[in-house]
Formats: sequence, structure tokens, C-alpha cells
Amino acid sequence: KPEDQECTIMIRNIPNKYCAPQLLEAFHQEGFEWTYDFFYLPVDFNNSCNVGYGFINFPRKKDADRFKEAFDGRQLKAFQSKKVLKIDAARVQGLEANRQHFKNSLVTSSDVSAECKPMLFDTVNRKRLDFPVPEWELNGEQRARPQRAA
Repeated sequence: KPEDQECTIMIRNIPNKYCAPQLLEAFHQEGFEWTYDFFYLPVDFNNSCNVGYGFINFPRKKDADRFKEAFDGRQLKAFQSKKVLKIDAARVQGLEANRQHFKNSLVTSSDVSAECKPMLFDTVNRKRLDFPVPEWELNGEQRARPQRAA
């Protein structure tokens, strides 16, 4: 059914000082706790701030539609930022597609803190799941963390 179709959203114009737990708390305050199964807020490791966009996947399209209605065009309260959120469909759609997209990424390696990794959630049992360790790390390979261009 179309209303049961999952939907991944890209959230743009996130104030850079927000960390993942703060942003998720803002979503929970609007009634979205345990409605999503994937969340990722990319971080610039050089300055420890988010890069201004993130991704969230809703297993049910009706929750994604409700999220867009709640947050598109809205300013978040913390940090007195004037940025206005823009909600769009993400290029990569669905939980499994996002899991595959990030599975061998540097951001999923064991030396990256849990707060900076893509996050998986079990919406039925209401718990956070660990993102799988990348295959290259399981094979004992070393990869350098990407550096920001000068």
C-alpha cells in the first residue's frame, strides 16, 4: 500500500551547532519518537559541527508526510539560528538502501563515536541498534579518516 511505503527524507539548513541527540530530541518533542528507523547527521570532524543537512527514514509514508508538515519551513529553537529547515526526498530511499550505502563508509568505522555514525533503530522494540562494522575493517584494513579540503 502507498501509505505503508517507506520514505527517506533529507533535512537541509540544520543549524551547525546541533548534534544528533539534540536534533532527535527536537523531533521527539513533536511526536516523532520511534517513528523512524534510520538517522544520519554528517559531521565535519575538523570543527566538530554538523555539515548542515541530515537524513531520516520513516518506515511509513504517513509519518514522513507528517514530519515534512511539522518541520519544512520551520526554524529550530536552540542556538537562536535564523536557518529555516527545508525538507526534501533523499536520493537514497529506504532503510536497506541506506544501510547498504553507508556499510563500508569511514563514518561507520569503530574509531568514530556512536553519535557521529549513521543510526539504526528498532521501532517495534524501541531500541537503538549498532551500525555494522565495515567489511574492510573486519578484514583488518586501515583507512584514513577524510580531511576537509583547505
